[in-house]
Amino acid sequence: MKNKVMIFVVVAIIAVLSLSLIACNNSNDDGTFKGQLIDSTGKTVTIGYTINAPMGIKNDDGSVSGFDIELARAIFEPVGIKVETKLIEWNSKEFQLNSGKIDLVWNGLTITDERKLNMEISKEYLVNEQAIVVKNTNKDSIKTLADINNKKVAVEDGSAGLDAVNDMKKKPEAKDVNIKALSAQIDALLEVKTGQADVAIIDATMAGYLLNSNTDFNDLTIIPMSGYTFEKEYYGVAAKKGNDKLITFVNDGIKETQKNGKYDELLKKYGLEDRKNIIE
Repeated sequence: MKNKVMIFVVVAIIAVLSLSLIACNNSNDDGTFKGQLIDSTGKTVTIGYTINAPMGIKNDDGSVSGFDIELARAIFEPVGIKVETKLIEWNSKEFQLNSGKIDLVWNGLTITDERKLNMEISKEYLVNEQAIVVKNTNKDSIKTLADINNKKVAVEDGSAGLDAVNDMKKKPEAKDVNIKALSAQIDALLEVKTGQADVAIIDATMAGYLLNSNTDFNDLTIIPMSGYTFEKEYYGVAAKKGNDKLITFVNDGIKETQKNGKYDELLKKYGLEDRKNIIE
């Protein structure tokens, strides 16, 4: 009997030590939420974003909103985790994750095989493709790949738009396209608006939102490209490679918002109903 009691005590001590170790490995001295997800009421999760309407929007009062930001809040805040936002350079997103400066990239991130190798990525929660944007006055003169040869094409550095224009340059008729890689997609639109570039290639979600809204970009338009089509893309949320618990939480959270109506509410708010993608 005495031996059984001793065994029970040893097992209990080991269990307590194990739980303590897990808690230490999953929390930070500064009280912020970084790393693997735990029951962290009162902690914070930091979302890396760029100015990428309607996914991430910096308002005049300094607050941040947008489909992705509000979806993140709808998932974390009900369990007591505060969402903080950090404006980043898009081409530094992996560094920001790996260095612990942010916990998630949640900002219209296109899922690619390369990104899956370097980051932990959620399931596909929104549909996208790239869009070609020009000034209204140029829409009849740019119709084929040959028409953008030797032209300046503005894209966001490290984006799916950059991948698209690099793919275009593989075609003989567009091999001399001049690429202007910028820090944000909004900058690519501004380059076209101000005449510093002839074409912008950005996410269709952003192009459709800004060009169909009461914005300063009503002199720009989306055009088709004869003989060239963009493949369908999907958005995902990224965490540091190996942070599977956090991504599992994100997947489950998105599923819940798709069940409780919050996902559809945000789609309608930002005119993204045609971008819906249900997580199974």
